[in-house]
Amino acid sequence: MIDKSFPVRNRMKLNCRFHSGALLVQAQDGLSQARVRISSADGDDDRLSDFTVDCDGDTITVHEHRDRAGGWLDLFRWGSRAEVRIEVELPSQAELNLGVHSADLVVRGRVGTTEIGCGSSSVRLGEVAGELRLRSGSGNVTVDRVHGSANLRGGSGEIRIGEAGADVTVGMGSGRLAIGTAHGKVRMRSGSGGTVIELAEADVDITSGAGPVSIGLGTGQPARLDVLTGSGQLHTEMPVADRQPAGAGAHPIIIRARTGAGDVTIRRAG
Repeated sequence: MIDKSFPVRNRMKLNCRFHSGALLVQAQDGLSQARVRISSADGDDDRLSDFTVDCDGDTITVHEHRDRAGGWLDLFRWGSRAEVRIEVELPSQAELNLGVHSADLVVRGRVGTTEIGCGSSSVRLGEVAGELRLRSGSGNVTVDRVHGSANLRGGSGEIRIGEAGADVTVGMGSGRLAIGTAHGKVRMRSGSGGTVIELAEADVDITSGAGPVSIGLGTGQPARLDVLTGSGQLHTEMPVADRQPAGAGAHPIIIRARTGAGDVTIRRAG
């Protein structure tokens, strides 16, 4: 096992690169020491010799070397290697820069700006106080809350965001987008896949080759609709008029939806 601790000074940053296994990051208040522990799933520590763990100033680096026996491209080598589990304890608001090939990522607590690149992984994030940038080949992504802008790209899988405090931009080959509350604008582009926004408070722009779209509006929130579906229907719980009614107080948001196949539903949230 590798077990290292580093004193906490200012806001810290974690750079982590490894191939496969699992990463658990726990961010918490009041830490005087940041800690990194790496263990192998079957007790074989041979793979651990490929790892280095260092701290330069306020940046902790966890790196798995790839220069032996063909690196990550040598599937036979990696297929025979033990899975590793990396556990990191960091102070709240620490920034994350994570890169993995096929590893499950779990981040608990409140972290700062986060950037993730992964191949085939499941990703679960608690609270991101800054911006979120993610690139994923396949796998599901769940984010409880992100305060800054979110820019997400994926090949396939489901993306779920509980609460988005700023603009959300999503591009997917095939998959589903689900947002609980979107305080900022939402822009979604996908080859196929449905979209659900429980409560939209700003403009929404969705284009999908196929998939249903469901958007919820708060009480008294008017919207301008620009909807086109190839084989589907528009359903709305609210009356639709050619122009905004006179005396309407709230500023209308713009909902633009394009889908080759699938219904578009506009409803009252809650």
